[in-house]
Amino acid sequence: MSMMRRLATRRGLGIVVMGVLGLLLLVVLSGLGPNLPGPKLREIIGVAEPPPVLKACVPKPSGVRGPPSPKPAGGRWRRLPDAPYERDEVRAAAVGDTVFLANGHGPKTESIGRVETFDVRTRRYGRAPSTPVPLDHAGMVTYGGEIYVVGGYENGESSNRLFRYSPRSRRWSELPGMRVARGGMVAEVVGNRLYVAGGAEETDKEPTSIVESYSFASEEWRAEPDMPTPSQHVAGASLDGKLYAIGGRNPGDLSLDLFERFDPASGRWERLPALPFGSGGLAATATGDRVIAIAGGDDDEGWVTPAVWAFDPGAGRWSRLPDLRVPRHGHAATAARGQLLVFGGAPCARYGRTGAAESLRFP
Repeated sequence: MSMMRRLATRRGLGIVVMGVLGLLLLVVLSGLGPNLPGPKLREIIGVAEPPPVLKACVPKPSGVRGPPSPKPAGGRWRRLPDAPYERDEVRAAAVGDTVFLANGHGPKTESIGRVETFDVRTRRYGRAPSTPVPLDHAGMVTYGGEIYVVGGYENGESSNRLFRYSPRSRRWSELPGMRVARGGMVAEVVGNRLYVAGGAEETDKEPTSIVESYSFASEEWRAEPDMPTPSQHVAGASLDGKLYAIGGRNPGDLSLDLFERFDPASGRWERLPALPFGSGGLAATATGDRVIAIAGGDDDEGWVTPAVWAFDPGAGRWSRLPDLRVPRHGHAATAARGQLLVFGGAPCARYGRTGAAESLRFP
């Protein structure tokens, strides 16, 4: 009797093993076989589809636009050594003389966790530990000499997570996450709080107007007044205790001329003079007493721009700075040692990658 039980057990195990092997074979064949109608096996058995692989765009003169007037200011951006890794939707933040470059898209449009450093004095690149999860379209800021990465997309899935990196210990830690998962949003520090505005739960989908802020002291999030105009692939800057939202996209327009400002002291948003040449996927920063809006493009219309603009809050008007050497969108920008610094991005509309870096002295 015991022998019969052992034989039955062995047969049962054999059936289980053969079933598992058969299932694995079907998963493989489903990825290699023809695209037949009906539900895909990956969906039936709960295996996630890999992110789509997009073909990189090819830069062409016809894919570059800029306003005929005003003309770019005199001067020229200085070419820096190319970043070691080409990517778009990269983000940058500076701690002292060191710029940290994080995340973005890899060669198969997959999210990446790679973090590089750039020494503004020596113009040399280095490496830092990767972010805890791969991301693109995230927000990146500095506070108290540390780096914070918030939100973004992890291979197409929106994130609400917040991570902190200490350059001193070279370690990442996770903090309480946002209430709303999103990517392609404004993320800036105003005072002792991190503000996150706009963005979208899915890239190229309906944007949100939701704003929330995080206290570095209490490590808690709270709701803030909604931004007047929902936007994603929107740029942001912080200057003189106020938050700025610039350009971006909505489903009807992928090159918005949006320019709005939020004053945390009064809790009010206000519309400002429109960005002179609307664009989405642009970058922004603040240096001295100016807000700087850099490049961007329109994926529907198929162009990128090299145009760079400076806004003077005192005068309430925009002026044009020298054009970038490499037109682009999905790039990173920051300011350090009296310089505007730009890294990476896509040198043409839609998906693309470049390691091109450049800088401009700014008074």
